[in-house]
Amino acid sequence: MDKRQGGDMRDTLVATIGTSVLTNFQQLASAQKFETWASFQPAGEQPGLREAESLLKEAAHDLAKERPENAAKTLNNLRFLPRVLGAEVASLSALLQEPPYGGLKQAILLHSDTHDGALAAEFLAHFFHIRFGLHVQPRRVLELRDDVPGVFRTFGLRNLVKEFARTVQDFGAGRLVFDATGGYKAQVALAVVVGQAFGVPVVYRFERFSEIIELPPLPFTLDLEFFSSVRALLEKDKITSHDLASALGQPLTDANPAFARLSVALAGPDGNNEYTLSPMGQLILELFKLRERNVL
Repeated sequence: MDKRQGGDMRDTLVATIGTSVLTNFQQLASAQKFETWASFQPAGEQPGLREAESLLKEAAHDLAKERPENAAKTLNNLRFLPRVLGAEVASLSALLQEPPYGGLKQAILLHSDTHDGALAAEFLAHFFHIRFGLHVQPRRVLELRDDVPGVFRTFGLRNLVKEFARTVQDFGAGRLVFDATGGYKAQVALAVVVGQAFGVPVVYRFERFSEIIELPPLPFTLDLEFFSSVRALLEKDKITSHDLASALGQPLTDANPAFARLSVALAGPDGNNEYTLSPMGQLILELFKLRERNVL
């Protein structure tokens, strides 16, 4: 792993969480024969899976009945951590092997605003506690769901930025590591930018890698002096064209340098010719707030 930011021992994991563990066990539960299901698992895991057939079937039944704590207790009896447990378990296991993160004591699990997202996070919270000894807190990210793309793109991702900022406020950037392995892939680039802005390393585990990698910074800079001058706009729930014209002048196109610089922070316009903050705009606003509180 790249140790660029690994000088400090970080004790708090902030992880985005998906639902792959539920999908994996649903596939097991729906298989006509356990052997058929096992044959599609990694070859090196198949002997161990066959030995653990009864445990895996019991856990699949508990998850289907929405008993995540029972499933976590059952699966803690596994002698190894198979892929069926999901990307988040594999990622945490790999992360704990890295010296900067071997002292993790707690985890914040950021999950989607869906029933399955909450169920998966509850299972992982129990499993992380039982198996790895972490204190775990699941947190729902409001509007982070994929049934309405516009809501996800603007409000869901903005709320994800708010939750990342909340963890920095609660624990301090020096104690955190962000893991973007689980959840929607659109979150990965956003997590990198947020981590870069807040000074928090961001890690990711590719499915076929045994190790976790630290994602490099993206080539972007923020003109904080400019954004400070338009801070009043960033604080608005709705930003009208009149608001923008009053602050930036006309036209409200990239031909206007001031509007072009602000546009990265805006989403819209909508049918009422109004704008809201984009996820990047929310990040800039949260950055100002954390600096004002002397958190950064």
